[in-house]
Amino acid sequence: MVSLEDGAAVGWLEQELTDPMTPERAYDRAWARQVMRCALERLAGEHRTPPQARLFDALQPMLVDGGRVRREAELAASLGMSAGAIAVAATRLRRRYRTLIEAEVRRTLADPADLEGEMRSLWEAWE
Repeated sequence: MVSLEDGAAVGWLEQELTDPMTPERAYDRAWARQVMRCALERLAGEHRTPPQARLFDALQPMLVDGGRVRREAELAASLGMSAGAIAVAATRLRRRYRTLIEAEVRRTLADPADLEGEMRSLWEAWE
């Protein structure tokens, strides 16, 4: 559900309504966004303790911004971790995110053998 009184929703709707892509491409992109959003929410739910939540909040941007941790040394210092520990945590988080994305896609399939093709479609729609 999206509240139409929410400023973020209005911005999202404006973007959706002015996008020149085909209806099929728009549908695929909306589907990909929903799958990724659900997987990200599940991943956040797995990081409930305060230390886990802090780490997740710090590393979450790299999940949606191309996969690289920015200002790794600075981030490590702020979390009381080494840069190596941050790199390992980021790798684990990316792997788990991908697993959750696959699980979300798998839930929509009648035939599990279709997973590879559906994942390819998801990544193409995401671009």
